[in-house]
Amino acid sequence: MDDILRRVYPPRRTVRRSAKEDAAWPDTLDWQTNAYDLYRLFQCLFSRLDSHYRELGLRLDQLSDREELIVAARRAASWYQQAEQQYRTVCIFDYLYNDLDCFLSKRARHALDTRHKLAEDLLHARHLA
Repeated sequence: MDDILRRVYPPRRTVRRSAKEDAAWPDTLDWQTNAYDLYRLFQCLFSRLDSHYRELGLRLDQLSDREELIVAARRAASWYQQAEQQYRTVCIFDYLYNDLDCFLSKRARHALDTRHKLAEDLLHARHLA
């Protein structure tokens, strides 16, 4: 039964829009005045970031908790909204993605460096044994 369901309903992660579609989609939302649309934008953004960091062997929830991400995304959206139109050189999705990626990349680098150091220590200990 489970095999049939897996074939009929693919995992959500495999049914994804392209990055270009994700970037254009928020322009159709009323994210500036509608809290639900802002929530939908954040969900799409977090999903895209999670996919990006999974390629590095990390999950988004390993780098930051949900509340912290929402606060950072709201802050960035507020800055974007306050900027004059002439200074908005990228769409809201790209702006938020880049802002949160900068925020998360430092933590990802630290996590990967820690893993690398642990692996080196294990190899060194194995050679000594």
